[in-house]
Amino acid sequence: MSRPWLVAAACGAGVALYAWHEHSRAEQWQARAGLEAASHRQTKENYRAAQDEAARLEAARLAQVKAHQEEVTDAVAKDYAARLADLRARYQRLRDQTGSAAGGAADRVAVPAVPDASRRTDEAADLRLAGAAGACLTPDERLIAAELALQLGGLIDWVEGQGS
Repeated sequence: MSRPWLVAAACGAGVALYAWHEHSRAEQWQARAGLEAASHRQTKENYRAAQDEAARLEAARLAQVKAHQEEVTDAVAKDYAARLADLRARYQRLRDQTGSAAGGAADRVAVPAVPDASRRTDEAADLRLAGAAGACLTPDERLIAAELALQLGGLIDWVEGQGS
C-alpha cells in the first residue's frame, strides 16, 4: 500500500456516504413520527367529539324518558281522579237510595269470600256487596276499601306505563 491517502479518502467517502444515508433515514423517521403525533392528536380529538356527542344524545334520551314518565303519570292521575270521582258519586247515590246516614253497625254488609276470578282487575269496584247485615263492613268502610282498590289499580297502571 503505497497510497495511504487513497485508502483514507475512500474510507472518508464511505463514512460520508454512510452519514448521508443515515441522515436521510433519520429524516424519514422524523417525518413518520410527526405523522404519528398528528394521527394521535386527531384520534384524541375524535374521541372527545364522540364523548360530547354521546353526552348530548344521552341528555336528549333522558329528556325524552322524563317527558314520557310525566305523560304516563299525568294520564294515570287523571284516570284515577275520574274513577275515584265516579266511585264516590255511585257511593253517594247508593247511600241516598238506602237512606243510610252515618253507616253504623246496622249498615254492615259482608264482603264476598272469593271474588270472581274471571273479573278484570281494572273494572270498577262493586259497592253492592251482598251478605248478612252486621257481618263485615260498613258502607263507609266499603268506600274506603274500594278507594284503596282504585288506588292500587292506578299504581299498577303507573308502574306498567313507566316500563313501556
